[in-house]
Amino acid sequence: MSHLLVLYEIAEKASKVTSRKALRSYEKWIYQTIKQYHDAAIEHAARIHLFRLKEQYAV
Repeated sequence: MSHLLVLYEIAEKASKVTSRKALRSYEKWIYQTIKQYHDAAIEHAARIHLFRLKEQYAV
């Protein structure tokens, strides 16, 4: 059940990214989360959000 909450948290934090600085902070958090949980679903969702945000902010 906790993994489902992490998926929601990933999406929620992604929705709050409004600048490049916030994106860098989110990216660090994402990599820590991926390393902590070792779950394919979490990694997949995280990378999708990260990819979308990087495209949006042209990083």
